[in-house]
Amino acid sequence: MQFAQLFLRSAFLFLALIFPPTVWAENSTLLLRFLDVGQADSILVIQGEHALLIDAGNNADQKMVLAELEQFRLTRLDAVIGTHVHEDHIGAMDAVIKKLSVGTVYFPRQTATTKTFKDFVTAVKSKDLKLTVPHPGDKFDVGLAHLEVLAPARADYDDPNDFSIVVRLVFGSTVFLFTGDASFESEREMLASGRDLSATVLKVGHHGSATASSATFLAAVHPKFAVICVGTGNKYGHPTAAALGRLEASGAVVYRTDQHGTLEATSDGATVSWRMQK
Repeated sequence: MQFAQLFLRSAFLFLALIFPPTVWAENSTLLLRFLDVGQADSILVIQGEHALLIDAGNNADQKMVLAELEQFRLTRLDAVIGTHVHEDHIGAMDAVIKKLSVGTVYFPRQTATTKTFKDFVTAVKSKDLKLTVPHPGDKFDVGLAHLEVLAPARADYDDPNDFSIVVRLVFGSTVFLFTGDASFESEREMLASGRDLSATVLKVGHHGSATASSATFLAAVHPKFAVICVGTGNKYGHPTAAALGRLEASGAVVYRTDQHGTLEATSDGATVSWRMQK
């Protein structure tokens, strides 16, 4: 009997060495929701019991963003990223911070005199949190998803959009690149850094502006999918024909929140599948 037990145990250990348990055995899915918040950005990332919110739409999107978080019964976010100071990115972030427990608040070294920014800072302080300024090369995890900061590289841009925090998320062999409103200047700095910019999915910079998503940048990213967060009939003419032309030339399949509504991407670590609201 003892010999049989010893034999079975040895056989099990031998098989475990040859076929080690995969890291995807538990909580093996990454879920991303590109919210349809009109001419604004808000992206929810969920991995297992961990969650991250990148931007939070306009002030008027407060109820929708909170309802999205409640839909997934989230009471805590590992981190939130306010990519930069503009209202269409941090408008409802104060409400999110007040409502949920938040681990880290990432924000660039940028300030403003707007009520939106003041409300955001007040909410952060009310929870005894601070604004954490990320730098290129900084890394953090959201469950099994690994994130690296790619931008901004400086704190003295002429264009406020170039202060945008850019992060690259790796989950298994699938990669997501979130660019905020970063334009050509920030893209040039990321290219010059020599860091890996390749991604399966690109969140297109600045709602498809003509001054973002350069051909050189897209060649380095080489996305299979591209998501444009943009409002129907917006006054800026986003996404522009120039940006759409470059995206088409890159070979990426383009999804748009103005046409498809909220977009849901699911990764099993090897492939990315999509669901669309519209």
